[in-house]
Amino acid sequence: RLGTFFIVTHKWCAMNCLYCGGCRQAQQKTFNREHVYRRGVREVRQDIMEAKPYASTLMFEFDIPDKNLREYCRQIWEGIDLTGHYCIFSTLEPPSAALIELVSQTFNYVYWDFDICTPSERHRNQLYTLGLVKPQPSDEDILDFMDRCEKYQNLEVRLNIITGLPYFTPGDIEPGERLLSKIMTDYTCFSELHWARLHAQPGAPVTGDAGKYEM
Repeated sequence: RLGTFFIVTHKWCAMNCLYCGGCRQAQQKTFNREHVYRRGVREVRQDIMEAKPYASTLMFEFDIPDKNLREYCRQIWEGIDLTGHYCIFSTLEPPSAALIELVSQTFNYVYWDFDICTPSERHRNQLYTLGLVKPQPSDEDILDFMDRCEKYQNLEVRLNIITGLPYFTPGDIEPGERLLSKIMTDYTCFSELHWARLHAQPGAPVTGDAGKYEM
């Protein structure tokens, strides 16, 4: 089998993250898209069945709010044996315990990618309040998510952060370090901290007016 196959479940993004070339502003300007388009269950199932013989890992990314995400996932996977496959999975918001259980039971092993934007809760809240990033979890939300994942031996969590975001202060360093230290020390399901320097993709809001963000 080959490596990872990305299963497309939707197009467009309702968020307007300042660094993202696929944000709402860029999608509207480039493709004239006004609303999120979710692919039907039958179409997604067909992709999964076509990719299954050739890919060892299936990737699912849900960057839209969805209270019924567990049911959607149940429908696209039901009756397809994926117990021999790996899965990379990410969601916009902290997933429910029921969704985590479903993903873990469906696949042989799960890599859960979780974006927290920045380790400092104060910094996350400010960026979200200003409309510069997607909805952000609180420290409590993050630790609750880790607690849920800790119950499964076939699941590991990879946290994603971005360095160089605007409005970061020296006071954000200590609380961010404290959160990351707790996660790295207390949770065996934690595997990696993925970080990237801030970069402005073509079409991202920051490319048009960096001064607006004091950059």
